[in-house]
Amino acid sequence: MEGCYAVREEATLKKLNDVLELTKAFILGTDTISFDEVALALYEVHAEMNPIYKKYAMKKVDKIHSWKDIPAMPMSEFNDQMVQIDMNSEMPFPGVLFKHARLRHYIRDTEHMRAAILRGVQDFVLDGNTPSPQYRVFDLDHWSGNDNTSYMAQYLGELLGTSGFAKNIYPVDSESLIEELAKSPEIAVVLFGYSYNYDRIYQDLDKIQLHPDSKVIKIDKGHKDNHYLLASKLGLNMKNVVRMYQHPLMSTQIYSSTPKAMDLFTMPHTARLQSLPGKVKRTEIVDVANVWSCPFIRVNDVVHINDKFITFL
Repeated sequence: MEGCYAVREEATLKKLNDVLELTKAFILGTDTISFDEVALALYEVHAEMNPIYKKYAMKKVDKIHSWKDIPAMPMSEFNDQMVQIDMNSEMPFPGVLFKHARLRHYIRDTEHMRAAILRGVQDFVLDGNTPSPQYRVFDLDHWSGNDNTSYMAQYLGELLGTSGFAKNIYPVDSESLIEELAKSPEIAVVLFGYSYNYDRIYQDLDKIQLHPDSKVIKIDKGHKDNHYLLASKLGLNMKNVVRMYQHPLMSTQIYSSTPKAMDLFTMPHTARLQSLPGKVKRTEIVDVANVWSCPFIRVNDVVHINDKFITFL
């Protein structure tokens, strides 16, 4: 019997490794495989190896033909239990970066998550260009390294070349930011953080001298910010101000689509969303970059989806 279990575990590990390699190739664009194929392969893995998600997996797999058919797990499952693939083996998990403050969700430093960040930054922040060593990244987020936005800011510093990550500035104030920016005025910067942190320095934005190639990444999903005025105050082209939506259970980021319609976000390469009908509005997300925890989640955010564009309501 022990030999049977060993053979079964070896086959399971091979299946998992094959799916992980397939997913990474898709994210990086090195394989012509479709999103549906990757999502369905991940579904098979999680339906078999994720004990929490198993409750939501369909018994009849032949009814699942596309990512839209895959059952999603409600976000509430993360409240008091760990959700992840359970290998029952000595195969090491990717290292834990940090635990989410309110949920039993551990952000893991995976090559899939990093590949998704790289793809999003290239497509939306750098306009499809390869990162070059010309940016300094300033993190205006107040968690100081304890959530996925601060992790992303640190990783952006690695991606964007030798100037790298500059500093976490919190509490955010215009005096300290101006002082830091004055140290290397010839280098373009990336200002990264939540909308309310920009509000803290809004009155003094026109005093901040930025290199014209600098980028602003604002994390929000509402209509409360005047992005045209923000770009004008900073002396930047409107296309250099990018909005980003980020959910705590997602490894993929969703970016604003065009400077002329900042309420529109583009469907990312590594995720799909669909809005469910009913009295209580819900959204289902398939995030193929979230390979270890659960790629299929249901959230309470209300969205309108038209073709490839997303509007958060």
